[in-house]
Amino acid sequence: MNNKKFKNIDEFGEIVNEHQASVRACIRVLGIPSGFVDDIAQETFIVAYRKFSEFDNSRSIRSWLLGIARNLVLNERRKSARRFRLLNENLTDLMQEEAVSVVEEFQAQEKLKLVKSCIENMPDRNKEVLNLKFEGGKTAASIAVKMQRDSSTIRHLLARIISGLRKCVNEREGLFGS
Repeated sequence: MNNKKFKNIDEFGEIVNEHQASVRACIRVLGIPSGFVDDIAQETFIVAYRKFSEFDNSRSIRSWLLGIARNLVLNERRKSARRFRLLNENLTDLMQEEAVSVVEEFQAQEKLKLVKSCIENMPDRNKEVLNLKFEGGKTAASIAVKMQRDSSTIRHLLARIISGLRKCVNEREGLFGS
């Protein structure tokens, strides 16, 4: 990164010393939080050092440095706005997903309440068959042995119970407008 305009780095150091307060003040005035001012000021002088061969000697070096600083601030704002926009889009997506999840969970809980309510009104024998099948994890054959029935009878009974349960839940959903 040799710059032909400077005999040594100390020459550029003098420019930095002379103008760093103005550059920092300009950056701060442009609305950059104080914690980021030093970073942008440093970047300003790095850009100036790299592009010093493009500097027009008829211009004020202070104005040129402040222009570089202003451009860096504008670039940083554009990047921040883009990050903020992306963050907002992601946050909105997450919030929508969470809202859908909450609604689905609520609907599932309401459906479960309806199912439990329908089961409460069943004859005890049907409750026992459902309990053995779904809570006990038993097969129709093992339920048949326990209840001293034929397995095909238990399969038919389970089908009727489940059909009746569906009908009951659907009727109750219609009553409550779910």
